[in-house]
Amino acid sequence: MKNILLYGLGILWLSFSACAQNKKCSVFGIWEKGNGKVVYLYAEDKRGAKPLDSAVVDKGKFCMKKPIEVPGRYILFLPGYTAQVMLGEKPVKVNVGSQIGGIFVKVLKPSLEQKVLEESNALLRRMIWGNLSKEEKKVHDERIEAFILSHADLLATTYFVNELLAAGYPLDKIENYYHVVKPEVKDSPQGRSIKAMIDEIRGTTVGSMAPDIDLPTLEGENVKLSSLRGHYVLLDFWASWCEDCDSTNVELRKINAKYKKSKDFGILGISLDIDKKAWKNKIKQDTLNWEQVCTFTGWDMETAKQYAVQKLPVSILVSPSGRILARDIPADSLSCKVEEVLKKNEKK
Repeated sequence: MKNILLYGLGILWLSFSACAQNKKCSVFGIWEKGNGKVVYLYAEDKRGAKPLDSAVVDKGKFCMKKPIEVPGRYILFLPGYTAQVMLGEKPVKVNVGSQIGGIFVKVLKPSLEQKVLEESNALLRRMIWGNLSKEEKKVHDERIEAFILSHADLLATTYFVNELLAAGYPLDKIENYYHVVKPEVKDSPQGRSIKAMIDEIRGTTVGSMAPDIDLPTLEGENVKLSSLRGHYVLLDFWASWCEDCDSTNVELRKINAKYKKSKDFGILGISLDIDKKAWKNKIKQDTLNWEQVCTFTGWDMETAKQYAVQKLPVSILVSPSGRILARDIPADSLSCKVEEVLKKNEKK
């Protein structure tokens, strides 16, 4: 009887010890086949992610011990895999398993915030890569709007809304969401980011005056947008590392070849590169033979912020009077849009 009692107390102590260990972890993970591997935890900021903590998998387990000071979305980096987790005051437990072609991460007993994060990511993937028909897109947009409004008071929804803003989701619908959220959500870093983005986009919508640009060229001489008044100017925000920019560059080469002798039109490439050599090499390699400017500050470039650039590429057409005629023009519509505008100008 005494032995049974001691055994029971031992099990209880081990359970308590494991529970206490979990509470010391912001993220407690189980990865049975991961011994010796390193897992990293990154915190997101406005323009990317920065390392916060790391842990080595030992005896099939790992523990991120750094306290979470700001509740929100964080990223787990594992060899060959990344996972988004909503972290706050309570520890989160994850399981890393094997699947065909690699591994996967599953949050155990997910919070409502985590569930909304995962559901919103699924909605976003379908919107961007679902190849939806016009009718399917209409139904999906209605579903997105209903989802946002029904989860308006959750922090996870703010990340979803930011992703939608970057993907060109209608601004009026974003504003409808912003008007119904609680003050504490509005005052979160992501809430404030959404408000700032709404203000920035409102300032660079079609019909508004284009903010002036004063940036250095390849030769080191500055170009001002205001000095190009009297001409149509196509602003092209891009970077050498941007794969999606390649299809836009193909169209821009066609446009440049057709209108390079025009006195009424020009292209201004605005790069978000940091590496000067990579920028120069890309211009030469892809024959981007129109005016190019760059500050080598990446996403911190003030001009990118003024024009509310959240993704690349972004194309903005500016009129001779300095007003924005069109923005976020798809690559396959660029040539037609430029031709349409210039033909209208010829008739005047």
